[in-house]
Amino acid sequence: MKPTPLKLIALFFMFVGGAFWLASCGSGGGGTASTPQSGTVGLFMTDDASTFQQVAAVINSVALVNSSDGSSCSVLSTPVSMNLSDLSNVVQLINTTTCPAANYNRLQLVFSNAVGVTNSGGISNACAFTSYRTAHNGTPNALSCSGNNCTLDITGAVNVLASQDNQVGLDFVLKDFDVNGFGTSACTVTMRVSPLDAAGMNSLGYTSGIAGPVTAFNANSVTMAAGGKNFIVNTSAQGQSNFQNLMSFARQNGFSAMANCTSFNFNAGTCTASQVQTIVAGTVSSLDNAASTFALGLSNGSSINVDFSQAAASGQMKGQLQNNQTAVLKLSGVGGNGIYNATEVQSRAGMGAMGNMPSGGGMTGGMPGGGTPMM
Repeated sequence: MKPTPLKLIALFFMFVGGAFWLASCGSGGGGTASTPQSGTVGLFMTDDASTFQQVAAVINSVALVNSSDGSSCSVLSTPVSMNLSDLSNVVQLINTTTCPAANYNRLQLVFSNAVGVTNSGGISNACAFTSYRTAHNGTPNALSCSGNNCTLDITGAVNVLASQDNQVGLDFVLKDFDVNGFGTSACTVTMRVSPLDAAGMNSLGYTSGIAGPVTAFNANSVTMAAGGKNFIVNTSAQGQSNFQNLMSFARQNGFSAMANCTSFNFNAGTCTASQVQTIVAGTVSSLDNAASTFALGLSNGSSINVDFSQAAASGQMKGQLQNNQTAVLKLSGVGGNGIYNATEVQSRAGMGAMGNMPSGGGMTGGMPGGGTPMM
């Protein structure tokens, strides 16, 4: 089968405060050195447009490593389940932590070799990562795998400078990913991984965002379990219809919210949002294409009415929408008539085990959580 191109970028944005040694001399001529300071690290991911609805992967850990002295700093230690293709045009916060100032020359990733791929028709297939490319169209190299996990060491200088914010990126280019044998039990995926500097990340021009379960909300803010902490999202400027009703729905049903942030403060755990949406999944019924509406049955037995005219107008209808079929939606608000507004609809003709993998739980709030199926 001819390789299917799938290009995704998984991006790690790290903002690190530097550290330095202070030396002081007392009257007796002695001197002491303080412990190096630690800075805040923000771990982000992104991708660009792809031909697949879903690429469901599990990243177990990410670490900065100095191969000369063996020192390292873990920037992600709890496994996260992600749909990489849902990060199109968004730089998504995954985790925040602290690291000592140092010069690192490796990025080490540990991830599951299992990956679920859903094509543009909504058909899902369980595949496996088997190799990677060091450069565009380069020769595939075997991953270092043991059991169900694979390790990838990527060479790249990550210099944490004193008293400065430092940015470093990591491109997961899921072929420039090749998907071979789709539709069979022998389906394999080849990825390409390379580092990205601050200038390269900034040139993307993507919106930054966070996502996670809703823990509290009011008229001007929503608190989300995201980035390894509870982030308070300022929503006063987003102006969405019946915003509190949407957040109440998300919290009561265990769905996650997604916020597009115009600014972050990692230490304070805050962001200012231009828009907040929630992701829901259920079974379609009462489909009316002329009116652009349907009913969505939820797993708890309840249902909501959905208007998908905005998704259709913006080209965000993915897959063939049908009654008695699973669909995953992004909701931006709810009208006074109680009908929820969908900005994106993905139809799933065949959702396998990987196709319905939850994208929360161990994600530290970096992606939709609380059991929310991945977009």
